[in-house]
Amino acid sequence: MSTLFVRKMLDNNPVADARAQLLERAGVSEAELADPKVMVPVRKYFALLEDIADLEGPRITFHINAARTMTCEDYGAVGLAWKTAPQLLNAFERIARHSRLFVQNVSGFRLEQDGDYTRWIHLREFPPVRGLLLSNEGSLVTYMSLCREACGLDFKPVAVHFSHKAVGCSLALEEYFQSPVHFESDYYGYVFRTEDLLAKTRLGDRDVWSFFDEHIERELSDRESEVGLESQVRKEISLALSDGPPPISAVSEKLGLSARTLQRRLSEVDVTYQTLVDQARHIMARKLLNDTGYSLAEIAFLTGFSEQSAFNRAFRRWEGRSPGSFRTSA
Repeated sequence: MSTLFVRKMLDNNPVADARAQLLERAGVSEAELADPKVMVPVRKYFALLEDIADLEGPRITFHINAARTMTCEDYGAVGLAWKTAPQLLNAFERIARHSRLFVQNVSGFRLEQDGDYTRWIHLREFPPVRGLLLSNEGSLVTYMSLCREACGLDFKPVAVHFSHKAVGCSLALEEYFQSPVHFESDYYGYVFRTEDLLAKTRLGDRDVWSFFDEHIERELSDRESEVGLESQVRKEISLALSDGPPPISAVSEKLGLSARTLQRRLSEVDVTYQTLVDQARHIMARKLLNDTGYSLAEIAFLTGFSEQSAFNRAFRRWEGRSPGSFRTSA
């Protein structure tokens, strides 16, 4: 996670005297907070949110207050691309790729259009610890803040959905969104009127938007060359999944590395081998469900699960719905 988010959360910490201790727990300095390119491991970021929540409790609103102060300017070229997108739909279509500059190993996003309404679903694969749940709530507040900067303060969704129980103050969330907020839903995201996403934004300019989009693509290409090892590992895992998830030693041998070296290099970018196994299974499952006629039992086998029930549970964790439901709507 970018220190951009750490700084915003710390600025809304209700106990000013605890700032130095919180910074130490997050493993960053005050100087590093000014550089959004500095990354903090997600486990430390989630722990930071939990620490601040413990200081504030029981009515937790710091993450909402922090997220609502986010502006397009905070995100540099990414924010300007959002602000100048001809339509909000363009901005949401790009976010899956753009967000990688600020949150590494983004799980994914999906747009589902159904006549007059469009669902924007954010997929996250991290363990459901309390810090992640606070981050989930803050993320949707942040995106809405950017939407209102682009379209006006009266912009609002039809509804907001979280797949977890409320962690922060549910009343504060409803007041901010100006819309019903549903917890323990099947997914995490918004419902919009399609016409609202297709309306022209206040500063919408296709030429300016394209300029910033190209700038972001160049920066992303540079970043992706740094994390190419992850892609190679996922590829090797995918090739072996039909025989079950391969041990790290088998993959490291394919890459000409020792298992210990591969583990160390993945640790340097805050990724575990098991996370890449999970991602490889998820990517392959989506592809097989979309592009083939294999049965669910066959797909479970091809993605390395010994039982279809285990595959079903994993897929519901990834997508918030069953593989059969995913295939039907694909």
